[in-house]
Amino acid sequence: MISQKVEKLRQAIKGKKVLILTHNNPDPDAIATGWALSFLLKEKFKIGSVLVYGGLITRAENRTMIRLLNIAIQPLEMVNIHSFRTVALVDTQSGSGNNSLPLSVKPSIVIDHQGLRKSTQDVEFTDVRPNCGIPVFLAVYLLLKVYALLFLSHRPLFDRPPLTILFAVEVIAGVILPLILFLKKEIRTDDRPQLRAAGLVIFGLVLNRFDISIFGMIQKNQKIYYPSLGESLVTLGIISAEVLFFFLIARYFPIFEHHPEAVDYRIPDRFRKIKKPPLPEKAAIGA
Repeated sequence: MISQKVEKLRQAIKGKKVLILTHNNPDPDAIATGWALSFLLKEKFKIGSVLVYGGLITRAENRTMIRLLNIAIQPLEMVNIHSFRTVALVDTQSGSGNNSLPLSVKPSIVIDHQGLRKSTQDVEFTDVRPNCGIPVFLAVYLLLKVYALLFLSHRPLFDRPPLTILFAVEVIAGVILPLILFLKKEIRTDDRPQLRAAGLVIFGLVLNRFDISIFGMIQKNQKIYYPSLGESLVTLGIISAEVLFFFLIARYFPIFEHHPEAVDYRIPDRFRKIKKPPLPEKAAIGA
C-alpha cells in the first residue's frame, strides 16, 4: 500500500522542482507537513522543492519552530508560481478558500486531513484522510501526560485522594475514552457520535484547567475564598465585553477575508491592483 502511494507520488511529479504551498497563515501541522514532503522528495526522488505560504506567520511559537528547526519557508509572493510544473498543496485543498493558489493553477499533489473536496477528485496524487488527526493528537497528548506524571512530577504521587479521582476522571473520560471512540471509523464518519466524543475531549480539557488552577492549589486546612456577587458580576461583564468586541471586530473588519485568488503572484501585495466589478447599470443610474 505504501509503496503504491510512493510510486503514484513519483508519477505526479513533473519537472526538477516542486512548489509546496500551505494554507494561509500556516500553523505548526501545515508547516511540518510541508517540511516532511520536502524531505521526502529530496531523499526519495532527489528532487528539490520550495516551501511557501500565503498570508503571515505571526505567532511566536510558529516563528520559533521555524527558527530552531531551520525550516526553509518563504512567502508565496517571493516566487513565480507559474515557473513550477508541479504544485503540491498541504493541509489545504483547491477552492477551500484558505489558501492563495490562483484559480488558473491546478495542483498535482494534495495532502490534507479534511474531507475530499470535489475540486480535488481529479488531482493526480491525493492523500486525504479526514478526521485522522484527532486520534493522533489524543494519543500524543496521552503520552505527554504520562511522561509528565512519571518524570516531571514531584513525589509522592497520588497522596491526595480527591485530586487523584479528578485526575483519573480527566484522563479516562477526557482522553482515553474519546481516543478509543475516534479510532472507530463509524464514529469518525457520523456527526452525532463524533460530537459526543468531541464533547468528552472538551470536558477533559476544561477539567484539566480546573485541576491545575483551582483544585490543585487548595492545601489542607486552607480557607477557601469565595468571590462576592459584585466581583462575579464584574468578571462576567469583562468576559462578555471581550466576546462582544471580538464579534464586532470580526464582523466589521476584514479579519476573515479570503486571500484574492485571481491575482499575479509575481509581484508583492502592495503593488497589486484588484479591480472591483462594475456596478449594474440600473444601480449606477440610481446613484
